[in-house]
Amino acid sequence: MKKIPAVTPTIPDVNIKVTFPKECDIGVSYCRMLLHDTLLNDDGFRTGISDTPLCSCGVEKESVEHVLLRCQKYTEARQLMFDN
Repeated sequence: MKKIPAVTPTIPDVNIKVTFPKECDIGVSYCRMLLHDTLLNDDGFRTGISDTPLCSCGVEKESVEHVLLRCQKYTEARQLMFDN
């Protein structure tokens, strides 16, 4: 029988520090955004659970970036988020 050598995976040093929130639900949401595994239409369309990648505002794809930074439906909430 041929012996298979043990392989130790190595993680490259990318010099990026990621801090996760202490609250579990916020941490899970953060990870889902990083992995493009949200319930937003853009991710849902890619995985086959949404009929369209477009946001209901009709301007562009409903991605994390669109919702957090540009969607007109969330202007007031965005302003509160950035002000606090």
